[in-house]
Amino acid sequence: ILLFIPLWRVMPHQRWRLLHRTMPLLYAALVFHALLLAPRGWWQQGSALFLLGFAACGLYGAVRSLQARLTLRNV
Repeated sequence: ILLFIPLWRVMPHQRWRLLHRTMPLLYAALVFHALLLAPRGWWQQGSALFLLGFAACGLYGAVRSLQARLTLRNV
């Protein structure tokens, strides 16, 4: 769906770009919210490693996106 919205030209490019620049911030806020509000029992299980691993990978990508380093030359 997100691929077809800019091609459909319903949303101007400037608004679409602003939306994509705010997505990493929204993702980071949701990750911190999920990590802080996770029940204590989860941290004593093996699934905590998966939660931390996926959160760390996503945050790494979000930070790189915010730094505008996701170009073909830098990947």
